[in-house]
Amino acid sequence: FFLMIRRPPRSTQSRSSAASDVYKRQTYEYPSIEGFLVDFLEEYKGEQLYPQYAIIGIAGPITNNTCVMANTKWPQVNGYELSQNLGIPFVKLINDFEAIGYSLMALPDSDETIINQGKKEDDQPVGVLGPGTGLGVCHLIPSQRNGRSIYDVFPGESGHVLFSPQNEQEWNYFQFIKKRYPNQIIDLEKCFAGPALLDIYDFLRETQPDKESALEKELGREQIAGKLILERSIDQSCLLYTSPSPRDS
Repeated sequence: FFLMIRRPPRSTQSRSSAASDVYKRQTYEYPSIEGFLVDFLEEYKGEQLYPQYAIIGIAGPITNNTCVMANTKWPQVNGYELSQNLGIPFVKLINDFEAIGYSLMALPDSDETIINQGKKEDDQPVGVLGPGTGLGVCHLIPSQRNGRSIYDVFPGESGHVLFSPQNEQEWNYFQFIKKRYPNQIIDLEKCFAGPALLDIYDFLRETQPDKESALEKELGREQIAGKLILERSIDQSCLLYTSPSPRDS
């Protein structure tokens, strides 16, 4: 599980988007999120750049500015305690996909890739789905404020709804997952995010053994799984993300 913070520019002229401008660590390197933030803030101590406000996008539901971060063994994250311990007057926790939802309005068309062809309609609700370590979800609802058209962002935990197969291949995959993980809840996150990439790979290899190349056999499932899944799912319009909706069939 990665933690990332964009370093602030030290001048108005230095607004590079290079990877070196991102402070990136993994959760296993720290006993809590506070340790990660302390390390990051060390280079800004005593400087004008030391933050006075911090909004932290964090994986998990937020209650009263606290969160138990998903897919880690960290203790509860408390925004009020972080404010006091780090010397930052204002610290607010928001769901990580709420943060992504707000950022989408600044996303240029050049960063978009079409998976399923459709008609884009302005001023309509937007659904955001992100498979990563977990399965993040949020919704953007059009609104008006002070005479301006904006979107209100609503995070959710829809990644934990139960998986409902829509075609024969997805039904076979559902049975494959049930057999591999008996007595566990088979939700979307379980089937299509994080460690599930290897499950999808194993399922495709088991049901389509003739398509496993010599390169796949040589490199092994961990290295080839993501690339293979992407190629086959887009090519075959299968497995949730690229499946046609019922109205298209």
